Amino acid sequence: MSSVRKVFVALLLVMVASGAAFATDVTFQVNMSFQETLGTFNPAEDMVVVRGTFNEWGGNAEEVTDQGDGIYAGTFDITPGDHNYKFVIVAAGGDSWEDIDDRAVTVGDEAMTLDLVWFENQEPVEQTSVELLFQVDMQVQILNGTFDPENHQVVVRGSHPSIGDWGGAVAVLERETGSDVYSAWIEFADVAIGTAIEYKYVIVPDAGDDVWESSPNRSFTPTGEEEDSDENGFGEIVTDVVYFANVSADDILTSDLMVHFLVNVRPAFYKLADPDSSIIDVQTQDEITEITEVNVAGFFNNWPWGGFDAEHILADDGAGVDETAGDTIYSKDVQFFAGDPKELIFKFGLNGYDVEAGVEANHRVMLDVETAPYVIYAVFGTNGTLYDPYLGLVSVDPQENNTMPERFSLDQNYPNPFNPTTTVGFSLPEAGEFMLTVFNVNGQVVSLENLGHMQAGQYTATIDGSKLSSGTYFYTLQGNGYIATRKMTLLK
Repeated sequence: MSSVRKVFVALLLVMVASGAAFATDVTFQVNMSFQETLGTFNPAEDMVVVRGTFNEWGGNAEEVTDQGDGIYAGTFDITPGDHNYKFVIVAAGGDSWEDIDDRAVTVGDEAMTLDLVWFENQEPVEQTSVELLFQVDMQVQILNGTFDPENHQVVVRGSHPSIGDWGGAVAVLERETGSDVYSAWIEFADVAIGTAIEYKYVIVPDAGDDVWESSPNRSFTPTGEEEDSDENGFGEIVTDVVYFANVSADDILTSDLMVHFLVNVRPAFYKLADPDSSIIDVQTQDEITEITEVNVAGFFNNWPWGGFDAEHILADDGAGVDETAGDTIYSKDVQFFAGDPKELIFKFGLNGYDVEAGVEANHRVMLDVETAPYVIYAVFGTNGTLYDPYLGLVSVDPQENNTMPERFSLDQNYPNPFNPTTTVGFSLPEAGEFMLTVFNVNGQVVSLENLGHMQAGQYTATIDGSKLSSGTYFYTLQGNGYIATRKMTLLK
């Protein structure tokens, strides 16, 4: 054997031998028996997996299996180091993550078996049986046409088989005579004392998608001390009458309103161009490799992830409120109507995927019919942390010893020229909605920062040019009828 070949074989043997140190057998185990009792886990249909930093918090490859007596366990190859993780119930109706702080483990070079834990650290407790009177006022949904009493149903769904395990229509509410309140008594047998059961009201139409409440989950907690007035073995709990999605007649638009959506998608382009990062759909775990479509989703279109109609696909074509084509500022006009909620809860997506932020990390705006048309400026990803390293160029802070300015002003940046950051001072004589935009010499927007509602006072903005090329740029501050522009130079 030649000396070169001997060296190659020796190196190969070293690489193979050292490769064993790059993965360690780690056994995870969790007791699911109490979730079976609660009805939140069905071992015949659901699976339990481990997700954490070692699998990028996704996938079902690390499945723990039934070992008997409700104990689930599995052994997996884990890279040595510090890791966080959680157990997840994977069911047809969606994944259920442990609602606790991340679990932590330090993996070394030797195989290890982690201590047996209860799912959500929730050990069995004393049980009771209750019956609940659910009550929801559908007045607003009847007024705005979302709910048709003749053809639609109102149901309650939640984290218990009596209310469908977040699915089905097993608990249909009936309209009370002479009112818009829908109600039903529902029994819950053998539920844990002191453990909350969550639920939401849902509109089930005769055709099309179900409409869920946009408000946070509701809940009730059995105490074991409920009175059983009819002696049927179920203590009674009477919930307060609530408005569907917590939207009352005072919370809806009094007239039609056109809303202009504007979103700067530049952070997504930056992240997509980063070879060390990726854009992953939070629901399907599919990866985005290019941006072909920008969407806006909300309860106004029932979150149509995977299939948007043209009405909710934004464009970067320089038409309408999108002043410049090809500047990564996408826009769309969406019509809202009298009776729609004033609180607009929405999220932007890419290619029909939910990739802007985590689950329920949404933008929220209170619409005002006195400001028509209503313009919404947003930067993609500012409702979460997924795009923090790629967000806009501008940060704003109030100045110390703030005095009330007499007029609107925008100062020249300092230093100028700059590399890579520069500071801009500005004064606002009155409160209002403001934005700061940075343009290149071709008039293309390189940063659009929605500053939101700002109080009167003096402020300092820091502009970061680390992601820009050397050259001349312009920055514009506008709002409340004021507008001012200055020129700055970046030298690298």
